[in-house]
Amino acid sequence: MVFLNVLFLLVLFVITFAGIATLVTCVLILFGKQRKARWINTTFVVYCGCIVAFFFVSSRPSAVFERQLGFPPPSIVHNLKSSQWILGDYGKITLSFMADQKVLDQIIKHKIKRMPDIGKTQHFHRKFSERFATETEDIYFNKSTGRISYTWIGVD
Repeated sequence: MVFLNVLFLLVLFVITFAGIATLVTCVLILFGKQRKARWINTTFVVYCGCIVAFFFVSSRPSAVFERQLGFPPPSIVHNLKSSQWILGDYGKITLSFMADQKVLDQIIKHKIKRMPDIGKTQHFHRKFSERFATETEDIYFNKSTGRISYTWIGVD
């Protein structure tokens, strides 16, 4: 399944670039430019650069925090780390950071249920369906260390 998703993204990449290259070629013909290959190569480099820049900007830990939790990380949050993998019919996002009870209260105020504690760690869980057929959020908070771990998983 991962192979099919990667193949789909590759085809999407090629088709999108073909559309952009066609548009650039039409503009070059309109202005009577002779050396079109140099312009097309430059367009390809800029296109790839934009995709890479978008990936890095959208995968910054603070951007992932804000997108997943609905508010920017307060100044009390530190040691913020994130990972994300969303491809086709599966996605997983993790956040790990140090914070206090106030930040946890702000995170769990949206329909998330308290589960039985695991040792000294508080566990919160929510199951829902917005972007995928099944999505889950799990939050673990160790009050003694201030470590909050957040995991979102989406499956179609």
